[in-house]
Amino acid sequence: MWPPMADAAGFGISLLALAVAAAGAWLPWAAYRAWRGPWRRVALAPLLFGLLWLVWMVARTAANPGDGANWQLQIFAWAMLTLVYMACAFTIKSILDKARR
Repeated sequence: MWPPMADAAGFGISLLALAVAAAGAWLPWAAYRAWRGPWRRVALAPLLFGLLWLVWMVARTAANPGDGANWQLQIFAWAMLTLVYMACAFTIKSILDKARR
């Protein structure tokens, strides 16, 4: 039976991490395009943080090739933090917009 179950499970987890990372990157980008004023910077912050995190992961892996084994977990963690951050940003923006009306 090919691929072995361990490889299939790892592939499935990698696909899940990639899907969550895509959602984690899309949500701030969509908010950046929709929001105006200082809220655009609020939406852009997780993308800049993710870019810095990615540069750090690449540099660390280049310095020590054995450190690249948990990239999926780190990307998934960034995506989950981004989704929580954006949920808070959406909520705060909504509350402040309602207070202005």
